[in-house]
Amino acid sequence: RNIMAIMAAALVMVLVMVEAGDPELTTDYPAPEGGAGPDSHYFTYRGMRTAAQTATANATAPGSVKTTRVTSESFGVLKGTGLSAAVLDFGPSSVLAPHTHPRAAELLFVVKGALHVGLVDSSGRYFNQTLHRGDIFVFPRGLLHYQANLNSSIPALAFSTFSSSNPGTLAIPNALFGVPIPTPLLAQAFRVPASVIDQLKAPFI
Repeated sequence: RNIMAIMAAALVMVLVMVEAGDPELTTDYPAPEGGAGPDSHYFTYRGMRTAAQTATANATAPGSVKTTRVTSESFGVLKGTGLSAAVLDFGPSSVLAPHTHPRAAELLFVVKGALHVGLVDSSGRYFNQTLHRGDIFVFPRGLLHYQANLNSSIPALAFSTFSSSNPGTLAIPNALFGVPIPTPLLAQAFRVPASVIDQLKAPFI
């Protein structure tokens, strides 16, 4: 019961919102590295093919989520565009843990199946929705949110776009329990015994 109370409290905590954005481009597009001029391949990214094939084969294991991202780190032409994307492949009964994107808003488009989504704004209000194929949901920049496939037998697939070429992801469970924040501090913050914090930290150590 104590663990559930702490996780509920963690969901309400909105971590630092970073007021950042992509630098403005002063050219048509960022110059390719190495000094060579661009060709058509420079504007093409093929790294999502595997994600598409896996989704078609329903290969994602129950209880797991496979995320395939394309950002300025993997696709240089995105630098300064304010754009990036991800394919989210949800196995049955899976959840993408509560997290934030400190540098970007996210637009989620459900391609297959259904997803339960939720977000918490900076005043502590909680919003949730069940999305079906063709539905879109927006997660404002920096706000705590999650996505989950609650169906125990059918996978789900979604496509996300972000308003930054490198949005960043801060997973709340990892941020709280996967880093060496002293246990007594967390115990005091959550008003529980240190043993409960140790139990929560165990899966992330």
